[in-house]
Amino acid sequence: MTNLSFRIKSTLVITLSLATVLNYLDRQTISILAPTLQHQMGFDNAHLGWLFAIFYYSYTLFQFAVGPVLDRFNLRWCFALAVMAWSLALGFTGLATGFASLMVFRFLLGVTESANWPAGLRVMARTLPPQERTLGCGIFESGAAVGALIAPVAIFALLGAFGWRSVFFCLGLLGFLWAPIWLFVTRRPELSAVWIGTRAESVGTKGLLTVYRDFVYSRQF
Repeated sequence: MTNLSFRIKSTLVITLSLATVLNYLDRQTISILAPTLQHQMGFDNAHLGWLFAIFYYSYTLFQFAVGPVLDRFNLRWCFALAVMAWSLALGFTGLATGFASLMVFRFLLGVTESANWPAGLRVMARTLPPQERTLGCGIFESGAAVGALIAPVAIFALLGAFGWRSVFFCLGLLGFLWAPIWLFVTRRPELSAVWIGTRAESVGTKGLLTVYRDFVYSRQF
């Protein structure tokens, strides 16, 4: 569906890029707060290494599962729920009492954040014509750089003003501010066909193992 107006397409891409800003801002919180957590909870570098690793393990593995889910269900609502879910996981991190609870929340953050790229790229594939996708993807991906750039400033400002637990609460709140904006800008009737995948996109009755086997053996891969 590529016959949308420039205004609709640009609004979609900008809103998607803001989700990517949040995605990178949220995932870097532990890294930037690492010295504070080491002091407050008595962590050593090995503890921090596991906190970093559990996020990337869950984030990577769930990339393989989240795509078929997004193709099967309403993409508009799935994306909104994913952003709210990772914001909730980040916010609850502020309630952590030790290493085990931090590991759980970091695992959940990785699981929920894994939806950002599959969802965003699928939206652009369905809304942008081929000649506009490079620019659209560039703007969408730039959210990662913006998130990485503003993370230290935002996190240290919140840390100095409210303490380390409030950093997680405040940043987690941002996802719940983003979700209504996403649902508002995507409410247009002309976008209704974007949110439900076609038969060709869906796994359908084929098993996931079959889908991944065919993908690995394809010439494109």
